[in-house]
Amino acid sequence: MSAEPVETVCAQLEALVAAARALGSPLHDPFMAMSFLSLEVIPALKVTDRGLVDVGRMAFVPLWVET
Repeated sequence: MSAEPVETVCAQLEALVAAARALGSPLHDPFMAMSFLSLEVIPALKVTDRGLVDVGRMAFVPLWVET
């Protein structure tokens, strides 16, 4: 939420993403990824830059079924 016009907010976000890339972030949208870290609707699972984490077990959750 912002009191600024959408054009201003968009330009500022683009500048932040460009700064993150300049610092070496390989993520397409690092701030969107960060927003999932505290998402309250999925308290048992968290998305991190290293993968999906089961918070209760403090362990990574495999994304593929191994057969």
